[in-house]
Amino acid sequence: MVSLSRFTVPVLMAVLAVQACQAQSPPSPKPAPHGPQTEEERAWAKVVPALKQAHQKRIAAADLLLNQLRSSAAELATKSGRDAFTDAALGLNSKQLMLTDSQGHQTWLRRLYVDQVLPVNLLQQQVKVTSDALTKVLAQIDHDLVVEQMLDVEEIPRKFRPVPLDLARFHQAVDREIDSVMLAVKESTYRQLKAFAAGAAGAVIAGNAAREAMRDEQGNVSLFGELFAIGIGFGADYAIDQAANEALETRKHLTDELEKSTNRLLVNCLGNGAPTDVLIDEMVKSIRQQEVAMAALFIRDLGVDLDWALAYYDHVSIEPQK
Repeated sequence: MVSLSRFTVPVLMAVLAVQACQAQSPPSPKPAPHGPQTEEERAWAKVVPALKQAHQKRIAAADLLLNQLRSSAAELATKSGRDAFTDAALGLNSKQLMLTDSQGHQTWLRRLYVDQVLPVNLLQQQVKVTSDALTKVLAQIDHDLVVEQMLDVEEIPRKFRPVPLDLARFHQAVDREIDSVMLAVKESTYRQLKAFAAGAAGAVIAGNAAREAMRDEQGNVSLFGELFAIGIGFGADYAIDQAANEALETRKHLTDELEKSTNRLLVNCLGNGAPTDVLIDEMVKSIRQQEVAMAALFIRDLGVDLDWALAYYDHVSIEPQK
């Protein structure tokens, strides 16, 4: 499972240099800076460990929120949702649409999937909640850091405050994952519809059985009660048995494949697929932006030399742990 914990303390010199357009390429290695000598430098040296600890807190908080999102998203995919999809996908309206408007049927099937099997609108809401929660956590960490270091700032200026994640790329990546899953869902649905039609074709009342074997979208038709009633009336018990058994197998195959595809979709979206990478990238970018902002805030307030402060921070960050 992909985690944010693999990201270490960022090199502030490189990040700030790019943001300030001070360099067009990564800075070349420089010798270790001199130790803190002035009062301002000693004050900065005391702040650096706190900035590094704040980084670990940010990463831990983002990891926790990401895991909570994964748990809540998994609860969106329910058996009742898959059953509702199966009822509609194998129903009369679906079969009629497939025969009369293949492209329209694909569009309808996709909409049905994102409404019933994996409600994407609810997933997007949960991701938005995660983004807002991360923003609040980062702001609280900043506040605690300022208070702990007794920085003489009554209120952190707006440009130093965290902002919500840009989720547009994440939603686009999720859509692409759904499209890839929908190809398998569509093929499975079509295969099961055709299998049922073929199994019922040789029955005495194949036409009626094919139309009545599946429940409608509201689930109001008694699946086997209706079939057996027709069978008794027409003296075609064998044909009804065949149609009923075919209906059971059809539903079972599609339900099983739906469960597999949905599990795969969840793993791809929030486990180790492209949407996960996009979401983690946005989280890391937000965290790094905030760390750069807080470092700049302290450097400005302490009046320490910018180049030395950044070089000292980077040198301390890459020193071997004793």
